[in-house]
Amino acid sequence: MRSELKQFPMEAGCGVDGQSGLLCPLQSAAVNFEPMQIAAGEQLFPLKPDLEYQVAMYSPEPDPQYIYTYSYPPEANLTAFYPDKSVFQWKTGPCLFSEPAYVRIIVRADIQADGVTLADYFRWEGEEKSAGPLPRWIDEEAERVARRVQQCRRPDDLVFFLLTDIHYTTGCNWSCTAASLSATKQCISPDGIIQLGDITDGLLPTIWTQRYAGRVLADIKSLGLPFFGCLGNHDRNFFRGNTQGLSLKACSQLCLGRDDPDYYTDYPEQRLRTIFLDSFDPERRERYGFSVKTLRHLLEMLDETPYGWRLLLFSHVPPLARLHVWSNTILGSEDAIGLINRFRRKRNLAVAWVHGHNHAEQVFNGTGFPIASLGCSKLEAFPEYKPPGSVTRMRRWGEPSQELWDVMVFHVHGSDFDLIRYGAGADRYIRMK
Repeated sequence: MRSELKQFPMEAGCGVDGQSGLLCPLQSAAVNFEPMQIAAGEQLFPLKPDLEYQVAMYSPEPDPQYIYTYSYPPEANLTAFYPDKSVFQWKTGPCLFSEPAYVRIIVRADIQADGVTLADYFRWEGEEKSAGPLPRWIDEEAERVARRVQQCRRPDDLVFFLLTDIHYTTGCNWSCTAASLSATKQCISPDGIIQLGDITDGLLPTIWTQRYAGRVLADIKSLGLPFFGCLGNHDRNFFRGNTQGLSLKACSQLCLGRDDPDYYTDYPEQRLRTIFLDSFDPERRERYGFSVKTLRHLLEMLDETPYGWRLLLFSHVPPLARLHVWSNTILGSEDAIGLINRFRRKRNLAVAWVHGHNHAEQVFNGTGFPIASLGCSKLEAFPEYKPPGSVTRMRRWGEPSQELWDVMVFHVHGSDFDLIRYGAGADRYIRMK
């Protein structure tokens, strides 16, 4: 599908630095902040023949440094800048793109009004081309996963898509992730989708974080499945000193569609309660962990859980400091674990806790019940900054290992579940305790 030019707002007083490819001040000029994906053979025609413009070119795939090292692109753009292929002399007339790429178009113009986009300066001409055809392995992997699900799924079992740490950016793998979810849904008819936080990097102005998160959530909602999730630390939009952070309520409304991130859902036929907990506050001294409010909600939700039920808890941040490399403490950790174990024994509950955040896989059994960490949906593969004993999967762009998410099959007649892997890695089986 050809990009809609009106989807690319212009930043007034900005151009592109010819060395770094980053935005820079430029008088009497404007540029699309978000690079636009184009296909080989596409042409842009100026609406006015005397319009002067420049073209900054970026790679059609992610820069490997953002896959294999701990590094976040400053403008949420994973692609590599092509200075030799860019044109920084003012030019006029049509622009023919001979190869696929991401592009920024710098126009010579004084913009005074809001809402100006590339569509105010250019139009497409010629046959529409696909900027990124979906690879065949997306459907093949969906069919493989569906066969595995069918092997272990029993009548009345609950099936959820389960993913975390998407980190949507320009040049990321989300379009393939969304396609893989859709393809797999057609094969197995799941009961819902669970997303455990960090939809974006949280580095951009609020308007862009809202726009990027909105795209991801629109794709998720298009599946037509019940949606559940947790807030991640990056979702609050405070990362690396970002001054345009989101309040807890605003972030919860944006990412979860609800005012309060602490909530639960019951499945009476399966005797299952799922509890979702908030686990990060950038304005708190101990940022990672569980507030008094969250612990109070947890106590209430545990106290109301019927005898003999199964309990699945979800959060972004792990509940134990030993499973976390970014802080020495997790606020409220002992209280949360203590409450769960108290009610686990009192109500004969079978429990498991599932979290994201670590970008690595691990199952820890040292608290009386299993704590399972999920790998990241973001295309990323480096062993640094991961908890001891965890596993980081090898990932490669353009292959099935580019993707990583799970199908959770909760077994109604047991206290256990399977995690069937789509993409990089292997299936896992977890018994609740």
